[in-house]
Amino acid sequence: MNTFKEDLEKLKNYFNARNYKHLSEILEISYAAIDAWKRREQIPLKYHKFIQNNSKDYLENIKNDEIKENLKELIDELDDKKLEYYYHKIKSDILEEELK
Repeated sequence: MNTFKEDLEKLKNYFNARNYKHLSEILEISYAAIDAWKRREQIPLKYHKFIQNNSKDYLENIKNDEIKENLKELIDELDDKKLEYYYHKIKSDILEEELK
């Protein structure tokens, strides 16, 4: 099992960060956040999962998370009729893909 320091180094190496300050810039978080990780000796779960499964592209996951959040906000603005329409449209697209 990896230690906290090993996991932090893996994260830094994956992004080719020169140091932890550079890593914080790449991840678009404050350097103080990384200091907090060090004090707790715990990396937030979204980064820890990434360390454990390097086949996933972390930056793409972040982008997808942002898209999902934006989509949720847009869905909340729809009236019931439009919500039902888009539900069926998405469902039909999924079924069509399955048939290919």
